[in-house]
Amino acid sequence: MRALAPREGHVVSIPMRPPTDLDWAAMTIKMEAEGEPYEGKLGVAFVIANRMRATGRSAADVVLRPFQFSCWNTTEPTRRRLDDVDTNRAVWAESYKAAAAALFGLVTDPTRGATSYLNPAVTTAEQERRAGYVRANVRAEIGAHHFFIAV
Repeated sequence: MRALAPREGHVVSIPMRPPTDLDWAAMTIKMEAEGEPYEGKLGVAFVIANRMRATGRSAADVVLRPFQFSCWNTTEPTRRRLDDVDTNRAVWAESYKAAAAALFGLVTDPTRGATSYLNPAVTTAEQERRAGYVRANVRAEIGAHHFFIAV
């Protein structure tokens, strides 16, 4: 491991290996559902896992696909919080726990097979249309998110 100094007074050790599916999923969960309860993080984890299973692609392929997970969009401010390891250890731990539970099938899918989600309180009608959101296709409501199968 090597040490980096991302900001004054903080030193973070990072592994000297490429990120795994578990890492990509956990990073995405952390940025997408940081303020959600554990069940909300688990829901986001299962959307990632469900997409991986449906497409046969890796977590990186799924989460980095343009405009699929807003946290990876280049203009998204949540990307700046990715390095907040020291200040958000509990969030990171819950994000990894949720990622492992979904990717390794350790718990039942609370989204009932959902492949998409959004927060209707912060999305516009146009964003919902582009996401394929139809209220009738919502499989679960967890925290602020609606989990659904896109049309």
